[in-house]
Amino acid sequence: MGAKPDHAALEKAVLDIAEQDLRAAYKITAKQERYDAVDAAKAKITAHFFPEGADGDYSKEEVGGVFKELQA
Repeated sequence: MGAKPDHAALEKAVLDIAEQDLRAAYKITAKQERYDAVDAAKAKITAHFFPEGADGDYSKEEVGGVFKELQA
């Protein structure tokens, strides 16, 4: 099994974009409102890395995986 890819630069970029949004989202006690806030943060990240009609430097799977790790 290969080594885990180094996504340090991607993690930093995702945090720069959405860290404050995620921190605020997880302070929301109402479940649906919290989910909506997390979804908004994810949409913001998706729009940044995959602007309409453009391929990004990372795959959607890489960005999604890093987002999921940072949520935890």
